[in-house]
Amino acid sequence: VGSLAALRAFEDLAAPRGTGYRLADTQFPDQSRICLDSRGLLHFQSSDPSVPEFSLVLAEKTFTGWCADGRVWGDPYFLGDVSRTEPAVIFETLIQPFLRRLS
Repeated sequence: VGSLAALRAFEDLAAPRGTGYRLADTQFPDQSRICLDSRGLLHFQSSDPSVPEFSLVLAEKTFTGWCADGRVWGDPYFLGDVSRTEPAVIFETLIQPFLRRLS
């Protein structure tokens, strides 16, 4: 995604009281947001309501996450024994549409 080359800074957010984790987010000109969660997660919220919110686990050698429409993908270690969507489908239906809004 060509115009996404500019780095974006994350700004600290107030986490829910008593939770013990930290949050920071960045907002893009189109109002899409990415939130960095100190528990090892990235949360994505597109300005396009047709793209469901989704979260990615920040872990080596795995592409794991879940989205607001109920789909999950990736390593059973993080998800348990549930039906999972193929990562390629997630890339095409969530990640690419999210990134396209930012260009």
